[in-house]
Amino acid sequence: MLEVFPTDLLPYVREQLDGKNRDDAFNMPFVYGVGICYLPDKPQVLPKLDGFKFELLERSDIIQLYGACKHEDFPYALSYDINHPRPDVLAATATVNGEIVGIAGSSADCEMMWQIGINVLPDYRKHKIAAVLTNMLAMTILERGKIPYYATAPGNIASHRVAINAGFKPAWTCVYKGMFDGELTLPATG
Repeated sequence: MLEVFPTDLLPYVREQLDGKNRDDAFNMPFVYGVGICYLPDKPQVLPKLDGFKFELLERSDIIQLYGACKHEDFPYALSYDINHPRPDVLAATATVNGEIVGIAGSSADCEMMWQIGINVLPDYRKHKIAAVLTNMLAMTILERGKIPYYATAPGNIASHRVAINAGFKPAWTCVYKGMFDGELTLPATG
């Protein structure tokens, strides 16, 4: 017999996680969307790369990127929504011959922590553009008295390399999704 997931989740989740270690907790059937989060390790400015123009953009200028860039080319860098609850506050671009080939964007996820997202067009990957853009934003965020952080999926090895090359180190693991939408059915207890 199956029952619909209970409305009051906390008692159920507590019961399921009681006595579990970290690894078992992250492998529960109702947990998915695990991310590894990074913080700056030893902040230092990375040198800019020859042949690329790098530019820092403030929030008012980011809105112009929404129309100038395709969302599918830079989906992790920008929200493309001026009313987003976690607004884009800074962006760094890399251009070649006037074409944007990479964007790192920072969203104000809360008052003190700004998350960095990055995309580089496929033909320009493996040139360390992502690391330079990510580092550029991180240094600017630190100068403004905020905490930059970088998050990525556990299996995205290229993204982990970007974080490390930009001067970040792993700091915590998070879960940003769960099967708590009322659709999940679980075996009846008792």
